[in-house]
Amino acid sequence: MKAFSELHTLLPEHDAYFQPTVGKAYGIGIYISKKINVISNGYHMIYENLNYPGHGPTHSRLLQWLKCSLNNKIFYVLNIHGLWNGMGKTDTEARINQSKKIREFMETLNALVILCGDLNLRPDTESIRILGKNMDNLIKKYNIKSTRTNLYLKNEKFADYIFTSQGIKVGNFKVMDDVVSDHAPLFLDFKL
Repeated sequence: MKAFSELHTLLPEHDAYFQPTVGKAYGIGIYISKKINVISNGYHMIYENLNYPGHGPTHSRLLQWLKCSLNNKIFYVLNIHGLWNGMGKTDTEARINQSKKIREFMETLNALVILCGDLNLRPDTESIRILGKNMDNLIKKYNIKSTRTNLYLKNEKFADYIFTSQGIKVGNFKVMDDVVSDHAPLFLDFKL
């Protein structure tokens, strides 16, 4: 939470939304321009571990959402940090179920959607195909070769994705060169 607050002070033109996943200190967050009206926000459970021992990667996972308005049009931003198991980014039963829960939630929304986050998945997985149904997978569409920086020393070059509803007009999408972690920042310029 401290890092989230420190980043927020560096982004004064943005509102910050934090959703805890483990205690009150660890979770996921969104910084969104104050030019965009946030109507409501919340979360949806996509993986639940009731036996989490309090440490390690197997904690419950949430989909964080913001319902937004821009130019009198409604859209959602969905933020996810997907399951990590330490054994690669291939399909597992839990990951496929997680993708199905995300897909089911998206189908309840009657608006345009931007789905983004560290999904911990390879591009060729069934999990990614489930998420990409009726969406533009910008990693695939823009032929991105990696979403990792030089701080990531393993061979796997993908973890992060952005999917957009087909009604969202993408002006520009790219993986940025900035090295802030082992994940490269993704840049999306869009219109509704």
